[in-house]
Amino acid sequence: MVSRWKRLFYSLSGTAAGAFLLATCLMFAPGKSESPLKTFVGTASILFAVSLSGWILALPLVLLVRNIDSWRFWMYLGIGTMIGPLVTYIGAIQRLLGSYHGAYNQAPAVLVALGMASVISFSASLCYLLLFRKAQGRFKRNEIIAIGS
Repeated sequence: MVSRWKRLFYSLSGTAAGAFLLATCLMFAPGKSESPLKTFVGTASILFAVSLSGWILALPLVLLVRNIDSWRFWMYLGIGTMIGPLVTYIGAIQRLLGSYHGAYNQAPAVLVALGMASVISFSASLCYLLLFRKAQGRFKRNEIIAIGS
């Protein structure tokens, strides 16, 4: 069995990986800055801080999951991918849509925000599940060796 602390660490590292992946993708967006490295670090820091709210909401699921063999891997990947867009939509976008009374169509901004949250959630969930699967496989292999000797 993979310990709780390792699962929490894998989950947090997956969240960081998702934030850094999205920050890297945003570096290729149009518009250049004076200092690309400073922009990357600032963007990644902000994205990581924002994605911590999704990580905190996912902690019960992270601690609950003990087996990710076969179809469970894909189920947990889908559940983990949904957390970010749900938090983004409920937490930020609903307030934005409710407080705005102009003629500007906000659908593109909403879709961009949901897309960015989906990228972070998917990559964070995938990174966590792959790290967890690797640790789980190592544990099972060691258990088989211990039983055989």
